[in-house]
Formats: sequence, C-alpha cells, structure tokens
Amino acid sequence: MKNPPAELCKLRKAIEDEFKVHPETKQDYITLAQKINGKLKTLGGRGEYNKAESISEETIYKVWEYRKNNEAVVSPKTLGILARSIDYLSWGDFIEKYKLKSNEIPESFTPELIETVSAFFNPELIDVPRIKKDEEVHIGWSPYKYAILKCIGEYEFTIIEEKNMCNKNGFTFLTTGFHLSPEKKEFSFPDIIFEPFYDDLEDEHWTLSDLTTIPKKYYL
Repeated sequence: MKNPPAELCKLRKAIEDEFKVHPETKQDYITLAQKINGKLKTLGGRGEYNKAESISEETIYKVWEYRKNNEAVVSPKTLGILARSIDYLSWGDFIEKYKLKSNEIPESFTPELIETVSAFFNPELIDVPRIKKDEEVHIGWSPYKYAILKCIGEYEFTIIEEKNMCNKNGFTFLTTGFHLSPEKKEFSFPDIIFEPFYDDLEDEHWTLSDLTTIPKKYYL
C-alpha cells in the first residue's frame, strides 16, 4: 500500500468507528461496504450525472489490505469517496483535520498526566549564557506546546517556530533564563516565562522568588 500509512490507517479506523464494523472476515468487509454505500446514497448525487457515489466490495478489500500481496495504489478519488462517507468534504479535508487533531492534546491526557509530562521539561536547565549566536533552542512540549528559538545575539532570541505559545514567530526578546509559570491550567501545558534581562526596570515590581508577580508580557 503506497498511500501515507498514518493518514490511511486513521481514515480506516474513523470509518470502522462510524459504522461500528471492525472487519475480520470477508462478510464483515461486505457489511462495511453496504453501510458505506447506504450513507453515500443519503448524501445525494454528485458530478456531471448527479449520481450518488458508491464503493465496491473489491475496493474495500484493497483499502483494508484484505488481499495478500496487495501493492495497489488507492486513488485519490476513492479516498475522497471514503472521506465523504464520514462527513468530510474530501480526502484533502480529512488530511488537514487529521493533522490538526494530531497536534492537539489527546483526550486521554488528564490534568494529572499533563502535570507529570510537564515535569520532563525543566526550562531552568537551559544555560542561556552558553548559547552561541545562530544556535537554536527547543523549548516546551512538542508537538502540543513549544517554541524553537534562534539566538541572534548575546542573551537575545527570536521565535522561528511555535505552537500554542503566547507570542508568535518573529517575536524577539532579551533574557537570562526561563521558568515555568506557577499558574495551573487544567487541560493545557503551563506557560513559559522568560526572565527579564533587567531586574531593576522602573515602575515594575516583581521578583523571581515569586513568579506570580511576573507580568504577562514576559510570558513566552
């Protein structure tokens, strides 16, 4: 099978879950084809002849690799029909939504588990003074919440890639170190604080001994 395996496997599982058929026998595949075609019929006609789409049992065998030594390529048209059977606009629409979901925090991530996983990354271990110009620093919990920083000068960084951070690509700042925000978020990883380069700025009253006093503008 030459289609992207992760995306195709995801499509197959989504279809199995939708129609409540997890095929093991030949009859299971026939039942699955019947249910898919029943759904496609309810969607009405498409194309030049305004005819309802359908899928053959043989195609189901091919997509689900029921036949041995199956090297056939599944066509984009077939993938589109299958995607529409579970209410996506097209195969491309399914792919885009699959990519988005793959970057979301899984539902199985309970607040307790997020807290445990968060502990695997300690930003205070990043030795900022030793980072050289043009070096990149990965910070956070990829692919859920993270940033890739590029050092552009002494103690100076810019964000070149990010996901779910407070600031976006191109944000540039000076810092001497990083910390985790003490603020708890039930279904999200914590924010990351960049330590202000100057600790004696006028009209700012905060202290590193109490991170709750750090202004939000220092949240990465």
